[in-house]
Amino acid sequence: MVSCHRHYQYPPVLQEEAHALYEQSKEYEANHDIEKQIDCLIKAYGLLPQFNDPAFASKVCQALGSAYMFRDLYEQSITFLREGIEYALLEKPQGIQLSQAYSKLGRTYATVNNPDSAEHYFQLSLQQAKALEDSTEIGVGFSQLGAIYEMRKDFEKSIEYEKQGLEIYIQHGDSDYIPQSYYGIGSTYYYMNELDSARSYFEKALHTDNIYTVQGAYQALYHIHRKQGNLAEAIEYNQISNHLKDSIASIARDDMLAEMQMKYDNEKLVSEQRQQKLHIAYLIIALVLVGGASLAIISFNQYRLKRNERKLQKAFLELQENEQSIRQNRIYIESITQELENTEQLAANQIKELTEQLTNLEQDNERLQTNNKKLEDIISQTEKHADQTINRMISQNKLLHKQNDSLHQFFEQHYPLLKELHEHPHPVKNWQDIYTITDIFFDNFHSRLKQDLPEMPEYSLQVCCLVKHGFTTPQIASIVGIASNSLSKQKGRIRNMMVERRPDIFKGKMTLDELLSTY
Repeated sequence: MVSCHRHYQYPPVLQEEAHALYEQSKEYEANHDIEKQIDCLIKAYGLLPQFNDPAFASKVCQALGSAYMFRDLYEQSITFLREGIEYALLEKPQGIQLSQAYSKLGRTYATVNNPDSAEHYFQLSLQQAKALEDSTEIGVGFSQLGAIYEMRKDFEKSIEYEKQGLEIYIQHGDSDYIPQSYYGIGSTYYYMNELDSARSYFEKALHTDNIYTVQGAYQALYHIHRKQGNLAEAIEYNQISNHLKDSIASIARDDMLAEMQMKYDNEKLVSEQRQQKLHIAYLIIALVLVGGASLAIISFNQYRLKRNERKLQKAFLELQENEQSIRQNRIYIESITQELENTEQLAANQIKELTEQLTNLEQDNERLQTNNKKLEDIISQTEKHADQTINRMISQNKLLHKQNDSLHQFFEQHYPLLKELHEHPHPVKNWQDIYTITDIFFDNFHSRLKQDLPEMPEYSLQVCCLVKHGFTTPQIASIVGIASNSLSKQKGRIRNMMVERRPDIFKGKMTLDELLSTY
């Protein structure tokens, strides 16, 4: 009753708040601050059940799916993009949101090398775009299908789809897409070893302001001219490509440094707050029962374990980046070496310049390999320490389980209501009995939760108490009188509210059951 009342009393305010969060997430996206973008979108997503706006809900889910794909979190991306499609299907009449949702899901499947699923959703996107007569989306649909057939090495089919897309772009003057389409067709011809056709399309792709497309086209033209024996042109195109590559790397490096500084500032603030709370926690630990003390030890070990995991992930990431640089340098070394072998007609100063570049690259590879050895040592030490921490946690968990089993037996003997509900779940008439048992058994859990989150509805408090007592989702659904799938969604909303309102207590990466088990 409380949740229904809130739904009809406040939807305009909540809807405005959700739209404001969505607009703010777009600003963070423009500034390449993906973490804050995702944070805003998650908050907006949590408000979606409070009002009925399928088109907006589809936008939020699609934005979340794209952000997670950018972070290489493909399972989360696919989940949100599927939900975006479900919302778009609710919109009457169904608009361009549906076509875009199909398209984004198809791109995610293509990224994880699942061409069959990707083609399925690209076909659905194209079908919806044709129904709406949206020329841009129709062109994109043909181009995406062309890319899928290129993945399958079916180059004839790929060229057919890509040229259909190009024809649509030219007819409607989509200047942003025409150079990309030229580049895609040129790439396919290159894989087919039809170098003259490939060169023609890559030269057309140069007429764009997109530095990535231009750099890729110059790089492709360099390889084509080198294969055709046009060494002077190959060297010229290679120099232009390398210059553009340096510009792109500089832009990416500046963005990465800004993002790293922002993450460092945030982590420093969180660390300082965590240290203050840790001092307070030490005073409280001296007054609680053995079970509470054990939980605090486990929480501390989990924190140390996660810190080691972050350190390990950072080392792995740097190792992967170094290995990628080594691979690129080796390719470049092979390219320069091959050029040196075939450049008898080049001037002596050009040979000297290429030789110096080769020497610098070899020195850079030696430095990176030395750094990789250090990183591998760090990874080995961190993994060893993490294994020791996990073993200690397993031992402590076994002790806790024994203590909890003894306490459960005691309460089942003295409070038969819990045992009765576990064996035969049914609606509870007097919830105060449950609250009293919960406070006694879990160190005033109900009272503390109500104090920390005074705005939490009574219904949510009941669910939290049942979760704390170890009831399963079907059992809780029978006790509170709703379907299991509805309860699962409700638990997700409770978890989001707890993390949003009290991030100092509840950690965002845990499920509701995990949050409550450590509270």
